[in-house]
Amino acid sequence: MPARSLVIDASVFLSAFLANERFHEQSQTFLFGLASCRIHMSSYGLWELSAALFRRTGNRTATDRAMKLILELVSDHHLFDSASCQTHFPEKLYSTALRAADFVYVSLALYTGSTLVTLDDEMLERAASVVTVVRPEAFA
Repeated sequence: MPARSLVIDASVFLSAFLANERFHEQSQTFLFGLASCRIHMSSYGLWELSAALFRRTGNRTATDRAMKLILELVSDHHLFDSASCQTHFPEKLYSTALRAADFVYVSLALYTGSTLVTLDDEMLERAASVVTVVRPEAFA
């Protein structure tokens, strides 16, 4: 799938960095193949990812190294506040009944015209009516 602009859910990054994750190899392969893609990430997504990595590993040094790699991969960093959400996010986003974190990823994909990549089954189902949403293996 030749998408050039992507929003990547934390589930994919976590799976790539944690060897005991079910989709570890698949997620790593996906991330290694992103050289020609533009990656968008929200501030919220970066905080969520950092907290999840530390919670799972308990290792600050490993978390910091992983976040440095992620920040090198991210092309555009976005900060959404409530005013920009009201301006840029159409009513159809609210009909998806997504959880807060998922809403941020879908909103960013919609705002940037990007494909959303996730391992989250609920997000795959609920976001499909709003944005293009795929699993990492779609890029294999």
